[in-house]
Amino acid sequence: MPQETVWNLLNNPITLGKVVPGCEEVTILSENEWKWRVKFTVGVVSRRMEAIARVLEKKSMSWLSIKLDSVENDFKATLVLGLENESGSSTRVKVSANIEARGPFQMIVNQMIKGQLDKLIVEFAANVSKELS
Repeated sequence: MPQETVWNLLNNPITLGKVVPGCEEVTILSENEWKWRVKFTVGVVSRRMEAIARVLEKKSMSWLSIKLDSVENDFKATLVLGLENESGSSTRVKVSANIEARGPFQMIVNQMIKGQLDKLIVEFAANVSKELS
């Protein structure tokens, strides 16, 4: 897909929410702030939470950095999306994510998250491809 098409998908909070694993609902609070309702599953642990997503940095057509903080303040994440034009009709999306739990079980949950992070990124990439096709 052309870089502009991919950028439009990832830069739109509604379509971005559709491709984020577990995101069930997006509420737009402002241009650069949204509330996401997410069902997060790591191993046998599953929970629904609300998180505020804020755009930290945006460079049109090439870079988007988003910070998520749970409303309960027990979870935070950073999602960085980089786009590179590979040819006139192909775009590479580089994804990096950092997820961290807080609170009484943070050590256990953080170890579980690290084990699942690659799987979540693969799922995100598959969701983007599906949405674009």
